[in-house]
Amino acid sequence: MRLLRLRRCGAAADPVSDELIAANLPGAPGRGRDEGSCCSSAPSSSGGYSSSGSDSDEGECEGRAGARGRRARRESSASCASDSELGGGCGGGCGGGLLRTAHSATTPDGWRLHLHRVRAPAGAAPARRHPVVLCPGLASGGIESFDLDPRVSMAAHLARRGYDVWVPDLRGNGRSDRPSWWDRSTWWTVDEHLALDLPTVIAAVLAETGAASVHWVGHSMGGMLAVGALSRGLECASALRSVTLLASGCFGAGSWHSLVGPGVRAVAAAGFHAGHVVPFVSRLRGALAPLAWAVQSLFFVRSNVDPEIGAKLMGSFLSFIPSGVVAQFMGSLNSELGISSSDGSFNYADPKALAHVSTPVFGINGARDLFCPAAGGLKTISMFKGPHRRFLFLGPAYGTAKDNYGHFCPLVGRRAPVEVFPQIEAFISEFDAPHGAWPAPPASPLPVPAPVAPAGPAGVA
Repeated sequence: MRLLRLRRCGAAADPVSDELIAANLPGAPGRGRDEGSCCSSAPSSSGGYSSSGSDSDEGECEGRAGARGRRARRESSASCASDSELGGGCGGGCGGGLLRTAHSATTPDGWRLHLHRVRAPAGAAPARRHPVVLCPGLASGGIESFDLDPRVSMAAHLARRGYDVWVPDLRGNGRSDRPSWWDRSTWWTVDEHLALDLPTVIAAVLAETGAASVHWVGHSMGGMLAVGALSRGLECASALRSVTLLASGCFGAGSWHSLVGPGVRAVAAAGFHAGHVVPFVSRLRGALAPLAWAVQSLFFVRSNVDPEIGAKLMGSFLSFIPSGVVAQFMGSLNSELGISSSDGSFNYADPKALAHVSTPVFGINGARDLFCPAAGGLKTISMFKGPHRRFLFLGPAYGTAKDNYGHFCPLVGRRAPVEVFPQIEAFISEFDAPHGAWPAPPASPLPVPAPVAPAGPAGVA
C-alpha cells in the first residue's frame, strides 16, 4: 500500500466535559510525513469551505491532480485550532474541548483522500484500544455526515467517550480530490472505492495511531464497502475489529431507485451533478415547495430532523456521481443477488464467503429508509453466520425509537444522539476489549420486520 502523504496538525484544548447518555443495546501501514497544517474546515453557505478561529497558524488543504493529469486541484484555506477556540457548527468546532485535525493519504492510483480526525485531549476521557472509522455513503462528505452540527455529531459523541475517530472522504467527495466531470478517464465505480480507497483509509489510520485494527461504522455505501471487503477477503479486512452497517445493506429491493432505476440510469448517462441539483431543488419555495419536500423526504423523515440541520445537510453533503456508480446503484443493487462489481464478476455480499466471517457485525436500519430499506439491511446481516451478529430496526413500530427513521435520520435525526449513537457506542465498546473478554453470543435470533404504516403528513411535510 502506497501512502504518499499523511498530513496532520494539532492544538491544545480544554478538558472535555462529557455528558452521560444511557445506552440500551438489544440483544500494512504506510509511510507518512507532516506537510503543514490543515484542519477544522467548515462548510460555507456557498458550498465551498472556510475556517473559523483566529490566533492560529494558517495552513492549506490542497488537492493535487493525480495520474494522467486527470483531476482539478481543489484548495481550501483552514486554521488549526481546538474546539475550545472555535465557534459555530461542527467542522468549525463543536465545543467540549475536542481536538479536530485534518490529514490526507494517497491511494495507489494517485487520489488524495481527506481524513478528518476527532479526539479528546489526553487524559480527558477513558483510553480505548482501537480507533473508529466513520465512513460516509454514496457521494457524501464525511464531515457533513458525521460531524455536521454539535447537536447531532456522532464523531463528537464517540470522541468524548475516548475513541480516536477518523472520518474519511472517499475519492471525488467532500474535501478529497475531485474529478474532471467532463473527462471520463477521471471517473470511477464503487469498485475503486472498495479496492483502493478503503485499504488506503485503513492503512493511514493504523499508521498514524499504531493500532492493529479499527472499528468500522459505515453509512449506506460505507457499510457496503466493509461487507465487500469481508466477502472478498481483502487483506485490509483482517484489520476490521467490528463492523456497523448504518442505514446500509447490499440489497435495494423496495427502495425508490428500485422503481425508477432504468430511467435514472438513462438521465445520468453523463453522470449526475448531485452537488448542484439536490441543493437547488431542496431550496425551492412557493408552488414548487412540494417538489423540495419530496426530494428531502428521500433522504430523511422531515419530522425527525430539525429544519436548520436538514437545510445544512441538503446544501452541502453531495458531490458529482459518475455514471458507473449510478449504474451499480440503479442496477445490480436492486437485483436478487444485490450490488455487484461493475463488470458483474463478483457480488459484494457473497453468502458463501460471509458464512465464514467471524467479525462482529451490527446492522441498524430505519423503518422508513427509502434508499436502503430495512429488509435489505437485515438480509445482508443474515448472511453472516458468525456468533456476533445483531440487527436493530429503528421506528415506533418496533419500540426502538420515538420517531420514524429515514436514510440520514440515524446521523442527523432529532433523537439520534440518544436513540442511535449509544447503540453504536455500546456495540463497539463490547468488542474493543481483548478477544478473550468478548461477550457471549446473544441467545435471541435476529428480529423480523414489523408492519410499518405508510408515511403520513408528518413524514413528508
